[in-house]
Amino acid sequence: MAIEDKITLETRFQLNTSPDEIIKITDTTDYSSEGIATADVVGALKMTSPTGSVFHNTVLPAFDIDLDVQDYIDTIELPEDANGVVLKGDYIVEYTIRVTGAVQAGDYTETFTYNYCYDEVMPNVGI
Repeated sequence: MAIEDKITLETRFQLNTSPDEIIKITDTTDYSSEGIATADVVGALKMTSPTGSVFHNTVLPAFDIDLDVQDYIDTIELPEDANGVVLKGDYIVEYTIRVTGAVQAGDYTETFTYNYCYDEVMPNVGI
């Protein structure tokens, strides 16, 4: 199998960050099993909110993740509604990697959908 069939991401919605809530995306692809050195891989993200608007779009040769440095990005702010609440629904993440080494050189894209539906539980204060 080629690398495009094996690209994997871990995504976390982080609501306890200040001042804004963020999404953390980690590239969990097993490049070594394909003979690809992580030093030869960078990744770019395009992210679409539940309303269909693109709120983050990096286009290669620019990149969000440089596997030779770190395998994640944790600076993308999540879109909010008029009340300052993170939008619920499906987030579409399009992840494009560029492999520059001798093994499987090229650009590869995989699309992932993550459903965010968290309701924050407010503590019972004064009860």
